[in-house]
Amino acid sequence: VHGELELGIDKGEYLCVDWPDEDAKDAVFRPRPVVQHESTRAPPTLSLDDCLAAFSAPERLDEQTEWYCRVCKAHRQATKAVSLWHAPPVLVVHLKRFRKTDLA
Repeated sequence: VHGELELGIDKGEYLCVDWPDEDAKDAVFRPRPVVQHESTRAPPTLSLDDCLAAFSAPERLDEQTEWYCRVCKAHRQATKAVSLWHAPPVLVVHLKRFRKTDLA
């Protein structure tokens, strides 16, 4: 009900409980184990430098993604990397949340 607590006590009123013994009080207020679900755990902290380093790290192309050489006209294993040559006046960072899961 709007403006009332579940026990029907209006805001500003109090409820006093006289426990018959400590066991009765402990039965209601005993600490319960907290089980933290995997999705609620705090992810490891990453800095912007860590993210930019991972983004610009060299990546070796595998057989399925080999680079085609126009000179020798054949597919070759290669390494690709993205690099920032200079910082723009305003750097916009798009923050995304995702989780990597193995489908195999």
